[in-house]
Amino acid sequence: MGICGKRGRFCFLNFFSSEKTEPSPFSPVLPIMRDTAFVYGAVAVILLAVIASPRRGRSNLLIFGAAWFFIFLLPSFIMPNPGIAADFLEHRLYLPMVGFLVILSEIFKPKKIPILGIIALAAFSAITFTHCGVFRDRMSFWKNAAVNSPHSPLARRNLGAMYYLDGHLAEAEVEYKKALELNPNEPMAHNNLGLIYAKRGEFAEAEAEYKKELAINPLYDDALFNYGLLLDRTGRKEEAMRLWERSLEVNPDYKDLKNKRRQRI
Repeated sequence: MGICGKRGRFCFLNFFSSEKTEPSPFSPVLPIMRDTAFVYGAVAVILLAVIASPRRGRSNLLIFGAAWFFIFLLPSFIMPNPGIAADFLEHRLYLPMVGFLVILSEIFKPKKIPILGIIALAAFSAITFTHCGVFRDRMSFWKNAAVNSPHSPLARRNLGAMYYLDGHLAEAEVEYKKALELNPNEPMAHNNLGLIYAKRGEFAEAEAEYKKELAINPLYDDALFNYGLLLDRTGRKEEAMRLWERSLEVNPDYKDLKNKRRQRI
């Protein structure tokens, strides 16, 4: 879903949920495989295997817990479209964690389980408390996403959108270019670069970006509209009208364009 500003159609995906953001394996908001550290999970699995090995007599429930964990975790690895949002989201661990708890209940003596539960609750509560700051505002969220998932073009592009909305065009331009370095076909990035250049009066550069966006996605109504605005602004009104007509063909309910046409009547 795109959210767009009033002056030109400026878009970013709306996943809005401390200004100082440090990389952390425990608090990524938009994790992807390439930037995920698997060493912590591997160490945990090895430790559990070592602790559980003397308890072979109660292996049935251990096997059941492990099977439950991996079976319900498996769907998280199935990504029909890897370009959509995150590869993994933390809520997908809720159901697999039941199997993990079954394993723990078999490994440790019943008397120790309440103590371990309190320790785990305290630890996760502390992590949650520190993680809440990431959701304080849209800039905090997308800074965290870009820092912890530096190879995510979506994170870079939407961080650029936050900078643009705050009026920091130079920073926004840098993030869009980083997104395009990661994915040359990243949707919306060229369109948003075009808006930056148009705002600066760099019309040739803006036109080049709109053309690149439309080459990637010829049915992108916002790019058609913005390109039309640029052509209208530079006196090429007939070309602008043709683009706006195409935009209405793609999206008959395009409100900004309908308003534009009413202003001309």
